[in-house]
Amino acid sequence: MSSLVLDRTRPVPAPAPVVFRPSSAVAVALAAARADVVRLEFSAAWPDIAALRGAVSLLHEELAAVGRPRAQVRVELAVEVIVVADPRVAAATRTRFEMLDALSGVAPHVGRGSLVGTADQVRAQAQRLARQVGADAVVTVPLAGT
Repeated sequence: MSSLVLDRTRPVPAPAPVVFRPSSAVAVALAAARADVVRLEFSAAWPDIAALRGAVSLLHEELAAVGRPRAQVRVELAVEVIVVADPRVAAATRTRFEMLDALSGVAPHVGRGSLVGTADQVRAQAQRLARQVGADAVVTVPLAGT
């Protein structure tokens, strides 16, 4: 019978965090019990800032219900970004999105988590959006061509 020998000279990697991307209240409750990171995004389930803020509040309630400290779970907000070099180009791009959204009858693109601007403008918009929602951090998702 062979014996197991542990190599103590190599560090053991930390386990990967458990990331949930809930799309319903039930999934938020499950995330409260199991997740290290809860990543929210604008979607059919969370179509606007108020709905996302409600999801964060629900997460807080569910964390309390299962006895987990809020500090154990990181809340991230994923947003699409278009970064341009010039503020005039940013304004024109934003206007094009608003016109397309108006023609299609959907909520304003920027109000659904797509940020358009220079790097500094996008950073400021993302920080403001995170505060409005109650997220700890923002994960940016660059759109093609940015």
